[in-house]
Amino acid sequence: MGGLGPASSYVLVGFTADQLPLSAIDLILWRTNVLSVLYGTIDDMKICLDLLAQGIVKPVVKTEPLQSINRILDGLKAADGSIIGRRVIVPSL
Repeated sequence: MGGLGPASSYVLVGFTADQLPLSAIDLILWRTNVLSVLYGTIDDMKICLDLLAQGIVKPVVKTEPLQSINRILDGLKAADGSIIGRRVIVPSL
């Protein structure tokens, strides 16, 4: 949770199979709030897109050829961390 200052919030939007290692002592000492929501409002989305536009948030997106679809789906189903971020399937690759 590096990059957070004292009395800050770590907000999770959406869901993932990834593990989130947290240190209880760090959360307590740094007075960090951990919040999670499955879906956000339109205003939340605008804020997220603004952070993206400013380069503060960096998405993890990788393009893959259509031939990789079974491997990608297997990785998503396994939820073993082999698929990180988003995948965009491009038939012409």
